[in-house]
Amino acid sequence: MTKIIAVAVFVAATLIPPATAAPAAPCWTSFDPGNPQGGAMRHYYRNCADRGSFTSAFQDGGGNQRVYANRCAEVDHDRTVVWYYPETQPPGTASYTTVFCEGNRPPLSWRTGQRQDTDPCWTTFDPINPQGGTMQHYYYNCADRISVAPAFRDNSGGLHVYASYCVDVPRGEWVAWHYPETQPAGTASYTTVLCEENRPPDAGVIE
Repeated sequence: MTKIIAVAVFVAATLIPPATAAPAAPCWTSFDPGNPQGGAMRHYYRNCADRGSFTSAFQDGGGNQRVYANRCAEVDHDRTVVWYYPETQPPGTASYTTVFCEGNRPPLSWRTGQRQDTDPCWTTFDPINPQGGTMQHYYYNCADRISVAPAFRDNSGGLHVYASYCVDVPRGEWVAWHYPETQPAGTASYTTVLCEENRPPDAGVIE
């Protein structure tokens, strides 16, 4: 936060008000064009916070978050990253966004296994409320072979993805990620996202 120090200056018995600091530029996401209709698109993100890692993602028609985990870009404060898509998802099937590539308190390892039933796809946690402690994060795949990663939403709704922990899971198998510690109590809601490889964008940082 910028600290403003007011200094009173008297000239001809007139008080000159102190200058006010310009507000910090906000973070923003933008797309060009805004409605690509399956064609080419540039996805921009301006970082107003400390240096961080970000990537492009989209929500499909089924409500699944699909993240380009292999396109994370390091972006300094007050810099912009652009992801260029030579083509995008078909019209009406995707809503694009920017997500965080998370490196704080990552899972330590994962393991996979099989189930002999026809349960629907599911995500569960043990314990459900880890309070910053250890946790097992399970995902069971009822669909075709997919790649998934652990993630969480912060209190502002931002999606943080452990992009280096994508795991291929065949149909009828499960994956479990082990966290030696989790985010502080009350600051995160964990989930599972899909690691997207179809139509991946190119990424670059600009001024």
